[in-house]
Amino acid sequence: MNTISAHNGIFSLGNREGAIETSLIKKGEFEAKLMAKFFAALQRFAHIPDNPTIVDAGAHIGTTSISLMHNGYISKSIALEPNETSFELLQENIKLNGFEDDIYPLRTAISNHNNVAELELNPKNSGDSRIRVKERCEGWETETVPCNTLDAIIKEVPDKFSSIDLLWIDIQGHEWHAFEGAKDLLDTGIPVASEVWPHAMERAGISIDKFLEKATSLWNSYYILHEGQLFHKHIADISWIYETFYGHANVVFLK
Repeated sequence: MNTISAHNGIFSLGNREGAIETSLIKKGEFEAKLMAKFFAALQRFAHIPDNPTIVDAGAHIGTTSISLMHNGYISKSIALEPNETSFELLQENIKLNGFEDDIYPLRTAISNHNNVAELELNPKNSGDSRIRVKERCEGWETETVPCNTLDAIIKEVPDKFSSIDLLWIDIQGHEWHAFEGAKDLLDTGIPVASEVWPHAMERAGISIDKFLEKATSLWNSYYILHEGQLFHKHIADISWIYETFYGHANVVFLK
């Protein structure tokens, strides 16, 4: 089992392969510059408080929560990860970095219902687990995992984690479903840092029109980081993401 002392924390990687593990081994970090630029944008445009508490949906092995904590960007995190192996590594990495009091891990998928979900596991990328909504990914194993809405989760966490300042979400195209189950949380007006991956959203049954309808009901504008530049767009221009970034885009949504 590989354990890496990286620039932004200590990480046990298990014996799996993927973009995150490769980056940590070869570069000693994963998306550190992206996180720094995102937080600079959040502090400048979203006016998040110092030492915020975040929800990290799609926490994987903890690279986001632990890195943000390690670099002093956040004070607390609710780290949500459905995959059993990734969750075990998440728990281990929290302990390796001494963040047991500051990161609250929960093994759960995020959607618009409280029950279970079928999670598909990419055999070539441990960070690419997807809730099955429609057709099966050929050659991918599956596991049945707990599934909850964000609103239900926030009601059950310890009090010191219950005041949320930011939602950080990367759940492989299932974001629309998560937003459906987060009405109370999103009504508070907190900013949302989200991956937007049009191909994965379409595979999850969410068309551009459906996502546009949801986005315009929740936010007024968004910032998108691309090749080191920050672009500001009105929320009505959400189709620009689909036209420009069919792969994926990193977006901050604002009220």
